[in-house]
Amino acid sequence: MSSIHIQTSKGETMEVTIATMFNMLADETSCSQVIGELNRRGILDVMLKDGPAKLIRPGFPPTGRNHPGPPQTGLGLGEYVADTILSFSVPARFYLRANTPDEVRHRVMDFVYGRTRPPPDFNIELDGDGADEFFSGLRKGDYSTVREVQVLQVAQRASYPLQLTHGA
Repeated sequence: MSSIHIQTSKGETMEVTIATMFNMLADETSCSQVIGELNRRGILDVMLKDGPAKLIRPGFPPTGRNHPGPPQTGLGLGEYVADTILSFSVPARFYLRANTPDEVRHRVMDFVYGRTRPPPDFNIELDGDGADEFFSGLRKGDYSTVREVQVLQVAQRASYPLQLTHGA
């Protein structure tokens, strides 16, 4: 990925290098997160210094998902179990001391990604309403908060022959 397409909210489309795109981001501390999400999803809404925009990774599937889709076979369906890791997005608030807003951004990212240990004054609060909506949505089958799916292992379920018993 040497270039990225940017669609601005004004309808303009431009092709830029990754370095140029990083300099255009409103929050320059989010570069690694933005490139990671773009690699996973192919299309990403971001905030640039000039306003909202959509980043598009050229040559990526147009759906914005990075899965190959179901295989096309003429075989009957089998039963499988897939062990996965689902990554979700849940609103949170961080409390900490810092000298500037930029320092806060850097420290939060450092703490979350384990690059530094949080100081004693550091506290994380999950948004109660957001967490309730999150779990309620999952119970209703709304997986829109899923940001990434990693399939760790797939195994075919053992099939057991149907046993008929004659009752009393």
